[in-house]
Amino acid sequence: MAKKQAFEISGLRQLGANMKKFPLDLEKKWLRKAFKAGGKVAQDDMERRARRSPSGPTHPDVGHLADNIKISSRLSARKGAVIKIGPSRDHWWGGFQEFGTPHVAADPFMRPSLDSNEDKIIALAIQILKQGVTIEAIKLPK
Repeated sequence: MAKKQAFEISGLRQLGANMKKFPLDLEKKWLRKAFKAGGKVAQDDMERRARRSPSGPTHPDVGHLADNIKISSRLSARKGAVIKIGPSRDHWWGGFQEFGTPHVAADPFMRPSLDSNEDKIIALAIQILKQGVTIEAIKLPK
């Protein structure tokens, strides 16, 4: 069975405290936009690294794993903004490639994509959040 991985980014608690000073729109709109933009960078690299069968998809009705890396995001009262990047539900077996099985060695494509693009993802998220703070601050009553 595929293992779940968690990623930790420091400084989000302070960022969250600062974000409470701005309208809820900032959190809903801009934090999700920043996460999705960073997620797109990882998604593109995951698609490049995921396996493709030279003879065509094993399951023609669902296609190649590489063509089915998805991004989803949501806001949670408990966890804040949450983003998920990985194989679609129809491609649940992508976890076997990432983590391996007792009979097949792992050929990771998700973790290396995050690791190799970490700086780019964070820089892009910061850029979008700065833009959002500026735009939302202008909208605040004087």
